[in-house]
Amino acid sequence: MTYLISTIGYISLFFSLILAITIFLSCCYQFINKQNNKVQIQITIKYIFYLIALLILVSSILLFLAIINNEFNLSYVYGVSSTDLELKYKWASLYSSQEGSLLFWLFLLTSMIAIFLRTSLRVFTKIAFHIMTIFSAILIFMLIPLVFFSQPFKISTIEQIEGLGLNPLLVDPAMLIHPPILLSGLASTVIPFTIATSVAISRRNNLLIDWTLLIRKWILLAIFLLTLGNLLGAWWAYTVLGWGGFWGWDPVENSAVLALLPMIALLHISYFKNQKKAFAHMNVFLGSLGFILAIFTTFNVRSGAIDSVHSFAQSDTGFYYLIYLTFLVLLNIYALMSISPIEKLRIPGLLSKESTLIFNAFINLLITLSIVSTLILPIVFEIIKQEKIIISPSFYNQTIGSLLLLLIIALSISSILPSKYESKKKSYKRIIYFTVMLLPFLFISLATNFNKFLPIFGIGCSIIICYGSLYSIYVNLLKSKNNVKAIFNKQASHLTHIGVAIFTIGAISATAFQTHQQFTIKPGDELQLGEYKIIYNSLTYEEINKNGINMEVNANIAMFKKNNMVAELAPGKRFFTNNPTQPVGVVDIKRGITKDIYLFVQTWNEELSSQFHIYINPFINLLWFGGALYLFGIGISLVQSKET
Repeated sequence: MTYLISTIGYISLFFSLILAITIFLSCCYQFINKQNNKVQIQITIKYIFYLIALLILVSSILLFLAIINNEFNLSYVYGVSSTDLELKYKWASLYSSQEGSLLFWLFLLTSMIAIFLRTSLRVFTKIAFHIMTIFSAILIFMLIPLVFFSQPFKISTIEQIEGLGLNPLLVDPAMLIHPPILLSGLASTVIPFTIATSVAISRRNNLLIDWTLLIRKWILLAIFLLTLGNLLGAWWAYTVLGWGGFWGWDPVENSAVLALLPMIALLHISYFKNQKKAFAHMNVFLGSLGFILAIFTTFNVRSGAIDSVHSFAQSDTGFYYLIYLTFLVLLNIYALMSISPIEKLRIPGLLSKESTLIFNAFINLLITLSIVSTLILPIVFEIIKQEKIIISPSFYNQTIGSLLLLLIIALSISSILPSKYESKKKSYKRIIYFTVMLLPFLFISLATNFNKFLPIFGIGCSIIICYGSLYSIYVNLLKSKNNVKAIFNKQASHLTHIGVAIFTIGAISATAFQTHQQFTIKPGDELQLGEYKIIYNSLTYEEINKNGINMEVNANIAMFKKNNMVAELAPGKRFFTNNPTQPVGVVDIKRGITKDIYLFVQTWNEELSSQFHIYINPFINLLWFGGALYLFGIGISLVQSKET
């Protein structure tokens, strides 16, 4: 069975590569061919793309079947699975290591391409060969490492009866959905990249103006999937890693958010209905940047050049993806050079919706550039100086945090400005309202001796966003009357802005106002920590013998406030058979509307005297609620967006 799966799986990948090369050569030939049967050729090539998608699906299913059937003679299955692994975690094994994740990403990529060709290519018939040429080139680059370097169907030279098991950090329910959704988001950026590049290279000015509107759904889909993927990643970090936070500025975490930022900027720029010509270069650049940064993320994760809990082991594919990245950058430069200046930008006033949209896009690009530079500079420094440097989270909090604050300020000003620019006088009047609404937060800052000025200021701006957006929703409801479709169309953007504001309040509160204490206590003892009394009842051991878990140790902690029990928590650690030196923490959280009580056990000695970390995270659940509201708004926009 192992040899059959390996043979069919490898042949499917190899044949897919041959078909992709065939499509590429056929499309190139059509640029010099003057025959009139090109429509039929387009249809044929579309079906070849469908065949490639089917072959990749077959390969993915075969690899998953090999994992389910414990075919440990496949090197990949041996390295990521074991007989005691539950079916749901065998699903996680499919993408848990380098070869499987590349195959899974290729499956998502070919699926996205097939869906686009089936539903949206008809709008771009005149540049269909440009689109299919780029799609085929991308598939060739994705298939080469799977066929020649990172072969998921490679058979081990040693007979294996048991596997090494799943990475302990992936034995968590969040890991069943976080990586697939994030990879889906990264794969979806291929559509804006391909359309932007094809439109620019073809030099068709009519499409150059309208292409962002024609693929609005794909832009929204990329934003939705990337946002959801990153939000689930933040949830995993908060509930598993045991440090009390949701974002640690880890290099791979930073890489994962990179593709999202230009997509958000592109969406905002696309709202300039009357000045699309002026943003021709910017739209092509932003549309291309998302996928370029997705490949940059792949290079980061697989090159071994950066240290991260998310990274795969160093391999030859890192250098290969650097070549791939270079190709995409050069293609984008050529596309930008193919665009001739069309029209100059005209903004009605500095204090207008248009100017805030431009500022929003500009800040998104600055944040992107800042994060990229912090990922590249340590690598360059190590090459030149032969020394490794690590950029601390405090640097990100000061630099990226400041840029995010500027973004919130711009959004808060935009939320109170009229939808249409009327005059400087009316705009200045709105700014006065904005200043007056911020005064209470200034007084609160004075009361704290400005120790928390920036966080309080950020919360104030977020509240103003909520006020301005809710007021706009109220006005739109009055204007729309009983037109339900019009109501939803107009409210979606305001809902996303409210979601961003609530998310920001939660993020600032849980970061700037978090309290943390470390204490050591023996079973049977009690300890007073501020307003809480901690009673350590016991430390229990339980044999699991499932999913690679050998044993789980839990501490039983009771927390009292004014002699009333407020929480009974059981933090602990899981010890794994295949990784005995890599225990994974079991965090326990008492959730509340105003705060989370977050408890983590660090270690214990032979007398069971244990060291704990307790975090009080105020209003952190606003972060999850705001993120969900943002996704709801994007979802409404996605559903209501015009069909292409």
